[in-house]
Amino acid sequence: LDESMIIAKKNKDDSGIAGIHTVYGIIYKNKAHYEEAIKSYEIALKIRVKEKKLQDEAKVLNGLAQCYNGTGESSKAFEYYNRSIEIKRQIDDKQGVANSLSNLSISYRDVGDYAKAIQYSKEAIEYFNDIENPASRYRNLMQLGTYQVIVGYLDEGKENLNKSLDFMLKVHDYKSAGMIHRYLGLIAINNQNWESAQTQFIKALNYHQQSQ
Repeated sequence: LDESMIIAKKNKDDSGIAGIHTVYGIIYKNKAHYEEAIKSYEIALKIRVKEKKLQDEAKVLNGLAQCYNGTGESSKAFEYYNRSIEIKRQIDDKQGVANSLSNLSISYRDVGDYAKAIQYSKEAIEYFNDIENPASRYRNLMQLGTYQVIVGYLDEGKENLNKSLDFMLKVHDYKSAGMIHRYLGLIAINNQNWESAQTQFIKALNYHQQSQ
């Protein structure tokens, strides 16, 4: 990458420079080096805005949002996610909109705003339905179900968790299956169904052990 950057700068290839800084941003972000990632993304963003390359701009904005979520700067994360979503809707990038809405719901969950977390999770699921992406749909149903259980919408949460459970078992995602059974166990406890709770927690433990 360093050699590619030297060549891009030598050729005054702004688009190439932006692309390389975006890759640097991804690398730093994945290592949780958020400050370095933000610096790279900001450089890329300035170039993409100047070039009016909306799809690339939206990707950079989403990366910045993830970084600010990682640093705990939630207001900036919300801002960048929404800017990214606005552009993706403008260019009809439904997969991109769905992914950003899902990320946005997680960000609101992280600050304890479950009302908005549920709202954006539902919107994401609608988009995943439209683009026929079952894997993302079921993972977001699981995510939505956990939010609903936490805030006390137990019937809705149970329904969404059970919808996602069969898919998780089908793809051998035992870690997620274990988490679903754990939340189903919490629902059973709330309903004072102790035998069902015990069964659910045993299944949760077994699946977590299988996922190791």
